[in-house]
Amino acid sequence: MLKSLVEKLQQIEDYRNPKGKRHQLWVILTVFILGTISGFIGYRAIGDFCQYNEKALSKMLKIKSNNLPSYSTIRRVISSFDHHLLESLFNQWSQELISVQQEQEYFSIDGKSLRNTVTDKYGNQQDFIVFISLFNHQNKRVYGLRTFQNKKGSEIPYSQDLITNSTVTNAVFTLDALHCQKETTRKIIESDNDYLITVKKNQKKLYQSIDDVVKYQCSRSSFYDTDFSHGRHITRKISVYNPPENIDPRWISIKSVIEVQREGFRGSKPYQQTLYYMSSLKKDAMVFAQKIREHWSIENNLHWIKDVILKEDQSPIKNLNAVINISILKTIALNLLRLLDFPSVTKAQRWLYSRLESLFFLLE
Repeated sequence: MLKSLVEKLQQIEDYRNPKGKRHQLWVILTVFILGTISGFIGYRAIGDFCQYNEKALSKMLKIKSNNLPSYSTIRRVISSFDHHLLESLFNQWSQELISVQQEQEYFSIDGKSLRNTVTDKYGNQQDFIVFISLFNHQNKRVYGLRTFQNKKGSEIPYSQDLITNSTVTNAVFTLDALHCQKETTRKIIESDNDYLITVKKNQKKLYQSIDDVVKYQCSRSSFYDTDFSHGRHITRKISVYNPPENIDPRWISIKSVIEVQREGFRGSKPYQQTLYYMSSLKKDAMVFAQKIREHWSIENNLHWIKDVILKEDQSPIKNLNAVINISILKTIALNLLRLLDFPSVTKAQRWLYSRLESLFFLLE
């Protein structure tokens, strides 16, 4: 929890010149996280948070009240602190939150671009920062992340690295079609996990093999559901088939292929779509239907919250190091809020706004 996080922050070697240094590095990073949890967004807001809660923070962190940083100090540190160190610290800390589960848990792996880092938006030199998160469907926490600059890398190898270095086992990783790669499936199976991955025509032979199975074989099981949310009227049919017999053996451990047919209306417009998936699991259609929909909970419960509630995409900050650090610190804050079991982030922030002492138990 927060105690183990603070202990890790205290172990980071302070890169600053000791001469004239008044505020400890771990204190600056900790108050930024606590301020974010309480709904204070931005350098000046975090500075106000320290001022408004001087006594409570001093007691909580066991420091003298005049050792709380000003907004200018916070800004300098966040802008200059090596984000690779913070990323490594987050991954170590988040892995410690993993508990042994009797049932398989499901994790989405998905990337999110930071819009406020986009340069040359409509040109051929477009660039931006990408965050890849390992997100738990059930408890909505992030258990690992990787960051990279779009012009200098690709989401595929960074996601594979996230899989390889995660301590998650006996879980199911759900991924979109970008990650329909032989090497990705191999790494997932070698990490003692399973997969559920979208298949599109970027893998032509695999897609065609699944298409043939769907056309000419009988399904193992089928499931129907209907969605009336957000102005839609969509009926889904999910069918599960045995994998193709002639499949390339380098596609490791495929035990099921899944067809999802969607048709209905979005508003007044008719809508029809067919998607294919593959999995190393042998489950029935109802289970696959649920888990395919849960994959996109990462959009609503992580990406949307960071964009809208925590105002990530609205930030005027352009220093890339600072942007990455702030996004990691916001992810830490979200994990802590999930540990508090509030039904929504905004409710948690409103409740904690004048009850900072309620977080004391996280330091016990």
